[in-house]
Amino acid sequence: MAAGSTNLTANGRYQAALTKPVAQRCRELERLINDASNKELHCIFPSLIENIFGFNNLPGWGINKLNRYHGDFTPIQQFLHPRGVLMTLVYKLYQEDAYRYEFPVNILPYPSRQMIQDGGIPMLYVNKLQFQPHGAPCSHLTLNAFEFFMFHFAYFLVNPQHQKVGINNDGLHPVIVLEYLDYFLPMDGKHLPPMPVFASPVRSPIVHQSPISLHQHHSHTPRKSPQSYNRGSPSNTPRVVGLLKTANTSLQKSMSQQNASIVDTSDRETWRSETMVQIFVEFWLNQNSLEIEKNAIMQQHTHNFVPSIDHVKIVRMFVKQLHYFASSAPSNVPTSPYQQHTETPFEEFKKNIISQYVEKKMYAFLRHGFDRWPLDSSFRNMLETWLSYIQPWRYADRFIDGTVNLPTSRTDSEQKEKNVDPIWLPFIVENLLFFTTLYQEFISRAFRMDLTSPRNAYMLFRVAKVFNQGNLRDMMEDAEMLMFEPAMSSPGSSRHMTSADIGASYIAPSTSNMATNLQLHFMELEGPGFLYKPFFTEDMRKSTQQLLNVIAQARTTLSTIEKTTDSGGILSWLGLGPMVEYNQGTNGDDYTAIDGKKTEAHLDSAQVMLCNIFRMEPPANIQSTLSQADDSLIEKLDTVPDYINTDSGPQLTQLGRYQLMNGLRRFPVDYQGDLDLQPVRTYENATLVRLLYKLTSFINSRFSDEIHNLYQRDDFVGRVAFQYISPPRQRPTNHDLTISPPIRREQYEYNQRPRVSLRSLANYRNLIFLIIVYCVFYIWRGTGPFGYTLFIVGVVFVYSLFKALVYSRNKLKQC
Repeated sequence: MAAGSTNLTANGRYQAALTKPVAQRCRELERLINDASNKELHCIFPSLIENIFGFNNLPGWGINKLNRYHGDFTPIQQFLHPRGVLMTLVYKLYQEDAYRYEFPVNILPYPSRQMIQDGGIPMLYVNKLQFQPHGAPCSHLTLNAFEFFMFHFAYFLVNPQHQKVGINNDGLHPVIVLEYLDYFLPMDGKHLPPMPVFASPVRSPIVHQSPISLHQHHSHTPRKSPQSYNRGSPSNTPRVVGLLKTANTSLQKSMSQQNASIVDTSDRETWRSETMVQIFVEFWLNQNSLEIEKNAIMQQHTHNFVPSIDHVKIVRMFVKQLHYFASSAPSNVPTSPYQQHTETPFEEFKKNIISQYVEKKMYAFLRHGFDRWPLDSSFRNMLETWLSYIQPWRYADRFIDGTVNLPTSRTDSEQKEKNVDPIWLPFIVENLLFFTTLYQEFISRAFRMDLTSPRNAYMLFRVAKVFNQGNLRDMMEDAEMLMFEPAMSSPGSSRHMTSADIGASYIAPSTSNMATNLQLHFMELEGPGFLYKPFFTEDMRKSTQQLLNVIAQARTTLSTIEKTTDSGGILSWLGLGPMVEYNQGTNGDDYTAIDGKKTEAHLDSAQVMLCNIFRMEPPANIQSTLSQADDSLIEKLDTVPDYINTDSGPQLTQLGRYQLMNGLRRFPVDYQGDLDLQPVRTYENATLVRLLYKLTSFINSRFSDEIHNLYQRDDFVGRVAFQYISPPRQRPTNHDLTISPPIRREQYEYNQRPRVSLRSLANYRNLIFLIIVYCVFYIWRGTGPFGYTLFIVGVVFVYSLFKALVYSRNKLKQC
């Protein structure tokens, strides 16, 4: 009865704390965790975790919404900190062997659920599945306190309930994720702080083994599936190694050379980091499987998990931390023949973390993202995640033999970015598909992207810049040659690898057939039946040449947009139009003239760098050719779809249909008649267009000879009048008629005499500008409509007199 009363009191305190404001709630829960017994805490622990992370339709504590300026930010951050109150509770409950918590199987990632339904057991879930009697499917996992917390923490990011709301970029959730990554994957080269020990019943010595090995002694699993496999702890079984790695026996040597207590301490530090990484990889990178998608092509396969932008940003943060963590491992190259370096389990974990735990799931994550992500600028997040993964050397300069090394100057840092250290060749070999296949996937997307968009042009520039780094191209070529030259036994035989670099490599040299191992490794990533497409081939050169043509088209379109932007407004009369005018790209994004110049620079740089990658001649003469050619002819020749002339008129070819459907090219839509008679635009007032046309028609017909004489004069009066008279429309050339749809020549017979045009006054932009200026003058000076009109006419006339004094007739044509 006393025990039941105490338990009820702890539960009552817990329920009362949940009703308090967040700051007071955290204080109440901290006192409860410090005062209550482990048995009492065991009863409230699952409810507390689900309440924090909003599980089972609970609202949660809002960690995806809070930002640094919110009052609840600091209390929750301190409560969830790796050294905070909640982790103290986790460690307390972890020390009790009997405490296990259930996690539903139906919310696990789809590939894992599918594997469990097929009778297999993924490595992470060995001895965690609750098998039901009479062959019923498993419904729950049994987890210890640390695993239960990490499962909920990782699932929070992919929980559909929270994905609809989104995560604040400057919010609490990314901050907490980064704190856990910094704590369990320290990037300063140090070991993980030891787990605190609380007063509790003495546990068996197996506490120092990895969690999965620990569960084998008190498993709830009555049987094992034939497809299952165990991951033993470092102290009893060899680690799982990749296809390009030999079994590492350094741990076995350390067992015989070191004190058992030291090994136990190091292993106890390792299992927490190992468990966290596996759980993060499972929930964040394993939502889609390439193998399942390929096997279900002919079936009704509807599962397609598209990660959110917040999800991809967290993954990129995770990737960068992994590179920092792996690079902090000290080199095992002995400095003396009498010395022998012995790796601890934590150091071995650092070196194998990417290849053993992350590589395969990361490839599936990126491959799926490249295939399914929408064709918009948000793809930038997925692209940067890929570029961060394939450039571990960007995060390795911070460490030298496990010690922090900051660059001495900006020049040193830039020089290191230009050339990739040869010690990274093994990483490129093992991750060759990340460099070649994903690059080819990106190029296929680039053909469908609108490269006139500043964001899309910058993405192409970023990829070209990364692959144009110094000797990266040569190292990729050496890595690819290993597949086709079996005689080359190891990466150490490459021109970029020396024996002194072997110790810092990701892959231990082997005398086995490297070509066979690479093919098996590629099939492991892509699945059976995968056919590798070589990177440095004539097909890739042709594809690159086609991409260069698309870039040239986008470059021409940008130049055309700048030149054909409406410049007939009142601001252009005053010479201020280009300063405030906005251009609109073909993708609908508004950007200023400065953005247009940056886009052109990115496209030009991308062209040159793509040519460098594939040893092609840079298009150095493209700009001079474009500037010297006729503007209208360039616009039509470079943007019209591919077609052939027939008796019935132009006919699109198959290539032309593809260009037209994908928006790569289009027929020029150009009004060939009197500009004052063209259809009313959406930015014009229809009534004013018609009234002004009637007025100008009367003036042009009544004073036609006088206007013509003024236009022909080359003196001061002629230069003043020239600014208000529209020049005659030039007759299109025969070549223009050839590339345009068939049009009767009679349609081009319109008045070729100079004329006055006032249609620009019907432009809504000019009208709004005039109204704003009138309001200012009315409030400031009380000027009426008549006085305001005289003032505007006077200003425009004086400005035209000034330009006529300064500029010649030819200069006025350019203006």
